[in-house]
Amino acid sequence: MKYQKSSGLQTIRPSFLTLANWAGIRWLPLLVLVGILSGCQRAVDVMSPEEHFEQALSAIEQKDYSAIEVHLVALQDVPDFEPHVHLLRGALGSQVGIMAPEQRDRATGELMLALEHDDTRVPALVLIGMQRQDVQALEQALKINKNYVPAHQWLSVFYYNRGAMQNAHGHLQRIAELDPYDSRPPFLLGMINHDYRRFDLAEKNFEECLQRLDVLVNTPAKLHLPRMDRQEALVKLAAARIELREHAKAFEALEGALESRVVLCLRATALRALDRVDEARQYLDQGIKQFVDSPERSMEEDAVYQEARRLKGTMLIEDKKFGEARAVLEVLCKEYPFDARSLYKLVQAYRGLGLEKEAAEALKVYEPLRAKRERFSDLHIEAVSQPGNPDTRYELGKLALELGEGKLAVAWFNAALSIDPEHEETIKAQTELFNELYGVPEGQEPGPEETGETPGNEPAAKDPAAKEPKS
Repeated sequence: MKYQKSSGLQTIRPSFLTLANWAGIRWLPLLVLVGILSGCQRAVDVMSPEEHFEQALSAIEQKDYSAIEVHLVALQDVPDFEPHVHLLRGALGSQVGIMAPEQRDRATGELMLALEHDDTRVPALVLIGMQRQDVQALEQALKINKNYVPAHQWLSVFYYNRGAMQNAHGHLQRIAELDPYDSRPPFLLGMINHDYRRFDLAEKNFEECLQRLDVLVNTPAKLHLPRMDRQEALVKLAAARIELREHAKAFEALEGALESRVVLCLRATALRALDRVDEARQYLDQGIKQFVDSPERSMEEDAVYQEARRLKGTMLIEDKKFGEARAVLEVLCKEYPFDARSLYKLVQAYRGLGLEKEAAEALKVYEPLRAKRERFSDLHIEAVSQPGNPDTRYELGKLALELGEGKLAVAWFNAALSIDPEHEETIKAQTELFNELYGVPEGQEPGPEETGETPGNEPAAKDPAAKEPKS
């Protein structure tokens, strides 16, 4: 598989984030958050200039450049709408992605003219912030209009990409308050809280997301609005409830989800905890078989598959089938050599077989992993308190790799590069990771330059591993 250059954030979740090149990459998660913000627009043959401009602002938020052009044509000869025309021209020239220097300069010039008029000052500041990744411009927009949603959206993305989750959280919360029909802010808040292992808060966020979806469906006038995918929200809700050991509620959520290999594996986890072991085994075997039959998977799906195989080994140990458990867990530990939980299960399998020497050797590897997990947890506190420090994020990425957290490694490397695009240690580590994941074609220089797919973008805190990891 070939790669395209990706020094910055790119997605690991096809259903959540899909990104492109470095010039716009730090901002492109916004395409999930605000890419279809405004929804469908009213179709009329004749609109007033004010209506054209209002819909043009929605088109800007939506990244609907063809619609911006339509409204620009309608306004360009209207008296007293020169600043509005400047804003729309600047918006067209500020498209996320690679821009020629002259195009960028023209767009900036248009936006500077739009700054001179009260009606266009705030959106112009936001567009300048988008174009330059200028936080001060975005914050200035909020000083003028504290309820301007696009400014909150861009700032949430900016802080999210840097791993400053508390800052991102505040802006997402404000967006949720400003639009009670929007299901996306609570979903993204749930993702952040889940990553920081605040599963109680994540559960409430995903529940709110689903409640908003229900309200939206039952409000005909709002059916055109963009929304989160209900399937994804149900799966995330179930995952949070499993972490909270609310297994009956988790299974209930999964009953409302469409069947998939991820859903099957999560159902197995919930049912095993409810002592419905035979059903759990059936779902688990079906889910694992689907993963085996279709090897292509996202890194998020890979994490589910990893958990499923660990669960398979655990259930075999519980059935005292230590030889079969050993076979499953040895393969798993070979594929994920820094997976402390699977390693500990392998120790149990060895002991069940009376292989004390092998068990002792595995424990020697396991103990240092626990210390690294503690350091990993401590570094998250440093990252939150130092939102502009790329070194901390690089170290988090390296530790994430050593702990078998590939998705988090990419996330923290991307966070470091969003602060310092030339951070040499991060670039080297990210390149090595991509080459390890996807291989290097014969005769080609190593590097992540040749794919548009990268695995991940959201940093997350992890608790230190316990002496005996939970199954």
